[in-house]
Amino acid sequence: MWFWKSGSDLGIDLGTATVLVYVKGKGVVLKEPSVVAINKNNNKYIVEIKEIIDYLNLRARKNFRSLTAATQSLIKARLNEGFTVEDFKKVIDIKCSEWLGSDYAQYLRPQTLFGTKFESYLNSIDTVKPKKDFDILSTYETL
Repeated sequence: MWFWKSGSDLGIDLGTATVLVYVKGKGVVLKEPSVVAINKNNNKYIVEIKEIIDYLNLRARKNFRSLTAATQSLIKARLNEGFTVEDFKKVIDIKCSEWLGSDYAQYLRPQTLFGTKFESYLNSIDTVKPKKDFDILSTYETL
């Protein structure tokens, strides 16, 4: 829900997961979690896990839950090894660009992406080149 006062240069979005503050001419100047969640079992990483799984679901067009014990365990293990949320997003981006639309799309899941091969996925080169836009003019020129 955006709050914007007429004539003001400031907008505030009190989202369910993230608070955004927008300043006219500067763009978004603050993006912070709006909820601090605590897992009573170990008090760590709930917000990070939700952000990672939400990103995976968005990119891979899936519907995984961030509260599943197996998923949390995999992500916590990598975070405890010093990997960052941005590292998870990079792995998701690389593997989605490689696997979406192929038989490997079924492996776009937490147990595959965030398991023991995580670091090798992170350091792999994204070999899939973006497709060229179809240029109708060049097609007619060659005829």
